[in-house]
Amino acid sequence: MRAPVALPTGPSPVAFAIEPVPGTWQWRWSLRNVSGAPVEVATDRRLVWFEAQTPADPRARRRRVAPVRCVFEARPTSTDRAVATELQAGERYSELVDLRDVCRLRVPAAMAPGALVMAHYGFEPVASTGRRASRARWMARTIALDGRAYPVNDLTAVVALPSGGDVERAVAVSGVTVAGRGAQAATGMGLRASVRVQNISGRPLWTLFRNVLFSFYVTTPQGRAVACEAITREPSPFREFFVRLGPGGGRGAVLAPYDYCPLGTFDAAGLYSARAGFSTRANGDPWRQGAVFTGRAASAPFVFRIARGDGRYRPQGLEVSR
Repeated sequence: MRAPVALPTGPSPVAFAIEPVPGTWQWRWSLRNVSGAPVEVATDRRLVWFEAQTPADPRARRRRVAPVRCVFEARPTSTDRAVATELQAGERYSELVDLRDVCRLRVPAAMAPGALVMAHYGFEPVASTGRRASRARWMARTIALDGRAYPVNDLTAVVALPSGGDVERAVAVSGVTVAGRGAQAATGMGLRASVRVQNISGRPLWTLFRNVLFSFYVTTPQGRAVACEAITREPSPFREFFVRLGPGGGRGAVLAPYDYCPLGTFDAAGLYSARAGFSTRANGDPWRQGAVFTGRAASAPFVFRIARGDGRYRPQGLEVSR
């Protein structure tokens, strides 16, 4: 049988580092050219992934448990599909990545604050997949695209997970609060958001309830604030559109934020910070039979996640320095 082809060996021309941004779920990752010559590297936050060991259950027969991993589902299958950046000697490329984005809004219990995790940049080493390593496949997954530099598939760093920050609560307005639930989709058109108007007072309330009375306030992954209103004026307050909210009761709806927001709002892949709003001036005159809610209430922040968007790669928090 033909002997396996020997894979290249040598020092990596690129060093990988990652550190948390205090008070957030974001991490700043960086690639630095530690060689003495320019090198071209694949720079794409979707190549960042996390791995944590799950504690073994002493009652289970199999003590070894597979590690828990958070990996972008839309990451490039090879570095040919990633953005190429040339780094001069000593130059550093850095971006932001959000742990909730990598974990698809479901951070595993094994990645609780204080846990040690292995942060990776690149692909799982070919030798650990159980298949015979081929030089062509190994080279197709290299991070260093410059043929003169030593090619490397995977760079790692051990980090401790900090707290994700304080959770902000919604503020009640006239005994009413609004709640929104995080959602995700491949593109903005597929996004569906669950929203709810809740009566937290101890008395029944009436309110005009129409889907168009909801709104969204969105901050894109690039930091642009967008107000999303379905209409410019309130609909006619017909009596049959008023609903009764008992003490502790509420009404919910499932909305498509794409229909509320300007075109292009959800083009970028990533996490969108959002608030849901509910506003009405209809007081039920002249036939009201009890207290009627009027005013504007907004929810606590929640998250929309767009996995693919329009397919164009947009850096987040880009920094290039020496």
